[in-house]
Amino acid sequence: MEGEINPTFDDEQLDSFHVEETNKIENNSLEALDSKKELDKEINREPLKLCKFLMNQPKLTFGITLCSHICLTVVTVGLFLGGIDIFPIVFDRIPLGLSKR
Repeated sequence: MEGEINPTFDDEQLDSFHVEETNKIENNSLEALDSKKELDKEINREPLKLCKFLMNQPKLTFGITLCSHICLTVVTVGLFLGGIDIFPIVFDRIPLGLSKR
């Protein structure tokens, strides 16, 4: 009959099919292996120098941060005592300048 598929293959066709399928599996395995290596490389990459410094010197980091906050507070107090309005508060207009229509 026409249109029937012959399910029989000779040994040469089966061998070539097997080789093709094996190559496909190996290529997918290599791609998966490369992807895993890239992921491992990304996960285990060298941390930033700043992060290493923060983790290795916690007391020094705390001291630097504390000193910077104290300096900013001293500057703010100095500006206030000098007569500069640091936080101007104006209640004579609506916030965001909304106008009546």
